[in-house]
Amino acid sequence: MELVLKLMILGFCVGFPCFLGYTVVRAICPHIRSAWSAGLSFCVGSGLITFWIFVLGMLKAPLTIAVINWPLLALAAMLFILRRPGRVVALEHNKRVRFCKLNMLDFRIWISGAVFLTLLFVVIEAGALQTYVWDSLSYIAFNAKVIFFERSFQYNANLPHPSSPMGIPLLQFWFNLNLGYWSEYFIQAPFPIYFISLLWVVWSFLKEHVSDRAAWIGIFLLIAANLPVYHAAIGYMDVALSLCLCSSILLVFEAVEKRDDRLFGVAGLCAGLGVWTKLEGAAFVLIVAVLYAVLECGLKKERFKLRSMLKRLVFFGAIPVLVFAVQWVYKKDLGLLLFAGRFGLLGFGEAMFRLKLFVLKATESMFLPLNWNVNWLMWVAGLMLTPFYKNKLSAYLCLGIFFFWAAWSGCFVLTNNFQFMNAVLSRAILQFFPLVVLMNAICFDQFVFHEQKKTKDNAG
Repeated sequence: MELVLKLMILGFCVGFPCFLGYTVVRAICPHIRSAWSAGLSFCVGSGLITFWIFVLGMLKAPLTIAVINWPLLALAAMLFILRRPGRVVALEHNKRVRFCKLNMLDFRIWISGAVFLTLLFVVIEAGALQTYVWDSLSYIAFNAKVIFFERSFQYNANLPHPSSPMGIPLLQFWFNLNLGYWSEYFIQAPFPIYFISLLWVVWSFLKEHVSDRAAWIGIFLLIAANLPVYHAAIGYMDVALSLCLCSSILLVFEAVEKRDDRLFGVAGLCAGLGVWTKLEGAAFVLIVAVLYAVLECGLKKERFKLRSMLKRLVFFGAIPVLVFAVQWVYKKDLGLLLFAGRFGLLGFGEAMFRLKLFVLKATESMFLPLNWNVNWLMWVAGLMLTPFYKNKLSAYLCLGIFFFWAAWSGCFVLTNNFQFMNAVLSRAILQFFPLVVLMNAICFDQFVFHEQKKTKDNAG
């Protein structure tokens, strides 16, 4: 009976954020594709719940189930009742995908089996093991545990890494608050959901932009990479940040392609949740904004209007700026440094030496370990052997990858984060790794299968 009750509570802890997130996404953009709404639902819903808890904690309100859940349940119900039916805007010149009858020799059966086994492994590992990795044990779950037992933010200034965003710790707190007691196993539950959401977002994006075979290969390349699968069950925040970040980048592309300004609002919401997940999320918002500006000015054939572009940037940046500002006010009130002193500039005298070490470590992280399977090798081969720049989407993704490499190289070479480079570089790569998988699938589709679903730009 106790197990059944726990499963029911777990179902609520997963189902309610999904319902809340789905209604909010549909409220911002009623005609967004259902696949996007479903893929983003848990991420958006859990982010809104934890930000609401954060606001309550700042106001010193009681952190109880009734105070936290009932207003959000009312909001979700109201948005669901007032929802407007939307019209899905499809990309022009897309081909209809034909699904043939599956047989045992169809590679889709084998990839589906691999996906199922991978997700089964992730769920079992997350449910069978307590928190045991260092960062999760030393401050993520620890901070959640302190807030759970104190039911307030009274000691937050004395917690480990107090300047870090509180999104994930507050989500772990909320899961156990609904359970009624602290469980070292229950706090692992959100992380497989983030991974499943990431797979769904990548899959749904590929299904609209590439052929059926290339979409299956893309999803296989993602689950074949070891590090994302490993991180999906150990309680780190990088998979969640990867979901927010890559969703924001892909939604910006779709917003421009479909000329749908409301999608910028959803992209901005995802970027804001990235700010709420990790410190570097604030810097990544700027990368997404620059990518949009390049897409609007350089990759589109139509003449752009500066006023419209600035309006969209404001629409996109409103939520990330709000999230950043609220955290800044809170940290200032506690007397904390905004970025915990993690971005102090180093002297430029040895910058070239540090750059050399970064290049060596980056090369090792990309190609030597088994973290990424053959994805980086395929990406480099695609750069060298295919005219990827002739495809607007692959050029956009490639530019994003280069921007993230530039940002992390500057972070490690020019700031005191250099001392953490060996420990965290692979996790930094994980945050934008889905862009590599997407680009590989597009190169397969365009230059191997020659069956790409053509967007308006590629039709000519």
